[in-house]
Amino acid sequence: LCPRHPRADDLTGAAHCCGHNVQITNMFAVAIGLQAVMDELAGDVVLFAVPAEEMIEIDYRNKLREQGKLKYMGGKQQLIYEGAFDDIDMAMQMHVETAKTPAGEMGLGSTSNGFVSKLIEYHGKVAHAAQAPHEGINALNAALMGVMGVNSIRETFKESDYFRFHPIINQGGTLVNCVPDYVQVESYVRASNIQAIVDGNHRVNRALKAGGDAVGATCVINDLPGYLPMRNDERMNALLRENSNPIFGEANVYQGPHITASTDMGDVSHLMPVIHPWVGCISGVLHSAEYEISVPDVAYIKTAQALAMTIVDLLYDDAAGAKDVLDNFTPALNKQSYIELLDRIAKGE
Repeated sequence: LCPRHPRADDLTGAAHCCGHNVQITNMFAVAIGLQAVMDELAGDVVLFAVPAEEMIEIDYRNKLREQGKLKYMGGKQQLIYEGAFDDIDMAMQMHVETAKTPAGEMGLGSTSNGFVSKLIEYHGKVAHAAQAPHEGINALNAALMGVMGVNSIRETFKESDYFRFHPIINQGGTLVNCVPDYVQVESYVRASNIQAIVDGNHRVNRALKAGGDAVGATCVINDLPGYLPMRNDERMNALLRENSNPIFGEANVYQGPHITASTDMGDVSHLMPVIHPWVGCISGVLHSAEYEISVPDVAYIKTAQALAMTIVDLLYDDAAGAKDVLDNFTPALNKQSYIELLDRIAKGE
């Protein structure tokens, strides 16, 4: 939601401020371009229009999970579970980012943060907020103290782990003249590697629970599978660079830095070779009211050309390029161990 965006929906406040509509445009553009040469290529190209890339509205999605309507709360997570990637050998996806120059850029993907998704509940005791606050237990105060507790330990996290904790309060009380007896908070604990996520999440939970202990409230934390850190395949990236140089100009093709945001493509990258470039074609920043497509030919044409040409290089000559990538790739997980990992997180293990 971005209700302040000039083109936000008047009723819902929804607006495309992250570029997922651009992803769909690129997908179809790549498909159109490949139609002319598919007979010369050894392999199939599968188009995935994946919903729910942003893991948001955690409370709502978790209710769907508890009702058995879905297994996982991210789009590619669910598709992996359902078997949609069982016959896929490698994958690619693009994302927009803020342009550094008027001409736009192709930023080759590197790594990104993963995260654990969290629902935090504070349970207190209701009482009249003015007449008898001493009879109540203020769950909102507990939540605020818990969040401040996390803020107090931020300096203990290593900068190289790119730790992030960014909570929102879904429910902070019912009536202003009642001591809040129930507060719900949701957040991520993000970091650049799985060990840092596990360690950071343990310390965050300890601080959150201390907020409850301080006022006598009960803190209940529900940790849920988030996304795994992203890993881009070096050989696929090299092909993308070769194809991007003549389209963007070498000066506008660069190796991107670590990204502290997260993507469900990170989960896929633990199973198979993946590239996820970040294409500079917008002004403003992602998820802001100032977001705007500023370099449309990069957003809709040049990026699709570079991706399509990379697919051609992979599948031409009896798929020699793809075979080279696969021969030099070692998956971190297979489908079974991936599902077991997510299930362990969901069980609090």
